[in-house]
Amino acid sequence: MSLDVLAHGKLRAPVELRTSLSGKAYVRFKMHALDKKGNTVPVNCVSFLPSVLDKVKDLAKGDSVVVSGEAEISVWKSPDGLDHHGLDVSVNVVMTAYHAALRRADRQQTSEDHNTVGGQDQR
Repeated sequence: MSLDVLAHGKLRAPVELRTSLSGKAYVRFKMHALDKKGNTVPVNCVSFLPSVLDKVKDLAKGDSVVVSGEAEISVWKSPDGLDHHGLDVSVNVVMTAYHAALRRADRQQTSEDHNTVGGQDQR
């Protein structure tokens, strides 16, 4: 069973840029998200999409990130025998604070362009 997810969290380790056996570039990264009770949920992310790779390649541990994609619930036992749960996500779309700021600036510029005709403010 897979789920479509939108998850927000912080990177918990450096981003890993890798190459598959067939020579295709991909990215792996790990983040922590919070569940509705405020508990930390580990989210393991992977993507072969160049758009995702370009957006996350320069991120560092602790940076905020939002991912969207197909996920599966992962389950494992810790050395003390307790069950733990997380998500494994095949990321289709990613957004960072940096990219959100760029989009806001672009929208603001577009709005200002629409309000100006011949150098004159039309508001």
